Amino acid sequence: TAIRPNPFNPLPTIEVALTQGGRTRLEILDLRGRRVAVVLDADLPAGSHEAVWQPTREPSGVYVARLTAAGATVTRRLSLVR
Repeated sequence: TAIRPNPFNPLPTIEVALTQGGRTRLEILDLRGRRVAVVLDADLPAGSHEAVWQPTREPSGVYVARLTAAGATVTRRLSLVR
């Protein structure tokens, strides 16, 4: 899982590489653990995928991207700068 900003597109793009297909859920949480958004919730095949978080009312700050797929969970911190 990688998160990258694009200087020409301020929306955070989250890259997901799945070793096996199946139900995949990508959530954005605040630092208190409250769900801010569900970016992705779908059955995906193995391979590389991208998801874009489109924050609406969230202020600048640090958030956590939580990916659950194939019985595993991975978390990464990300910063939202407006």
